[in-house]
Amino acid sequence: MSDPSPVDALIASGRAAMESGQLDTAIEQYRQVLRAEPGRTDALANLGNALQAQGNFSEAISYYAKAIRSNDALPELFNNFGVALMGLGRVDDAIQKYRQALSIRPDYPEALTNIGNALQVQGNLTDSLAMLERALLIDPNYPEGHFNEAITRLRMGDLETGWRKYEWRWKMKGVKAHNHPQPPWDGASLEGKTIFIHWEQGLGDSLQFIRYVRLVKLMGAKVVVLCQKNLARLFTSVDGIDVLVADGVKGEGAKIPHCDYKVPLLSLPMLFKTTLSTIPADVPYLHPEPDLTAAWGRRVSALPGLKVGLCWAAGDFRKTGPRFNELDRSIRLTQFAPLADVPGVTFVSLQKGYSAEQAANAPPGLPLTDWATEMGDFSNPAALMANTAALVANLDLIISVDTSIAHLAGALGRPVWLLLRRAGQWRWLAGREDCPWYPTMRVFNQSKPGDWTPVIATVRDALTSLSEHRAAPLTVRTPRVCECHDEAGHEPGPS
Repeated sequence: MSDPSPVDALIASGRAAMESGQLDTAIEQYRQVLRAEPGRTDALANLGNALQAQGNFSEAISYYAKAIRSNDALPELFNNFGVALMGLGRVDDAIQKYRQALSIRPDYPEALTNIGNALQVQGNLTDSLAMLERALLIDPNYPEGHFNEAITRLRMGDLETGWRKYEWRWKMKGVKAHNHPQPPWDGASLEGKTIFIHWEQGLGDSLQFIRYVRLVKLMGAKVVVLCQKNLARLFTSVDGIDVLVADGVKGEGAKIPHCDYKVPLLSLPMLFKTTLSTIPADVPYLHPEPDLTAAWGRRVSALPGLKVGLCWAAGDFRKTGPRFNELDRSIRLTQFAPLADVPGVTFVSLQKGYSAEQAANAPPGLPLTDWATEMGDFSNPAALMANTAALVANLDLIISVDTSIAHLAGALGRPVWLLLRRAGQWRWLAGREDCPWYPTMRVFNQSKPGDWTPVIATVRDALTSLSEHRAAPLTVRTPRVCECHDEAGHEPGPS
């Protein structure tokens, strides 16, 4: 058997680099191949895949197009082209590419699943479900098919089936289960047992589902919780936690005792058989620190009128560039200009990360107070979150896009208006203006993808009405505060 050619060796090396996550190396090796053989289909396709994995969707698309010109008989090229288009928010174009893939291979579960996901993003849930069911008829053990069906069913309100299907996430490519050795909890009796509950996914997920800890504690368990370090101080206020461990903080792992079971946080709704009518929705279940709450209260009380927090963007894409999921649910601060006409309102920035820089150029006439320096930064994420919670607790209303600030306000029992993109996440359900997870939340739904103008106009009218009737207090529970301090005993914050 002859040795592979230098070009074939580069292709093989590029694939190995991709599999090990060395994307820059893979991209350079595929570029070397294309300098030698500009029309080589596998190099064009693999370069597109590597660029897509980096989030460089625009350049990936250009290489998929070249690969298809080289060979238009490969359904994988059209499917991957569609995935890149989805990354840019070009949903209709993505569906067209998925259909081209199916015209070549009708029994292609990946393309059927991707169409199902795209239709779900468009809000066409019935057709989405039909496509996903077709995919699973072809391959009943396809994890991505089951997971995407979970998303569609949860958004439709079919929580029972949705939670069960959601467990398929652990079998998807790139998703790793927690490596602690305890056996998984399956709902068995916890009387006298110790259970290890660990975070997964984002801050918003942890803020939303930490409410289940109380239910676990009521089963007689000793409860150990592993949380993101951002939440290490805030979560000391959660009822039912016996041992709280901040992930990624030196020395914290030693606090974990022997445990009988482990369970991921987002598996608890399934294990408690949660339906729309049984969602544990008692708020507040998070409570700010008393000293910080008092200090921020002094600052906030000095502001005139109705005090309204604003959070306009999700994610921090300074380095990687925006992805559709973040860009699509974000709004530029300038788009809030119509709110400048609402009398009797002072706005307070709750924005974090790169997009917080927009606060320096607020729309003319929009009274925006920015306490970013006093709040702290991500060098001390637990203090930043503690300050944010204390500030939110002192505001009359929070207006936020779909990000962790909306979850924080809801969990603190504060009035919150969620500005929701057309392709809303499953947790907010489809077509609702209320939220069964957060009783103090009102949802303002986008009717057309990317068009925030009607949403802002509706918010302006609602805020005008609220300001005019400010004499009637908002009906919410007063947040309870708890005694909790960091080891140093100090943090960035107001005085």
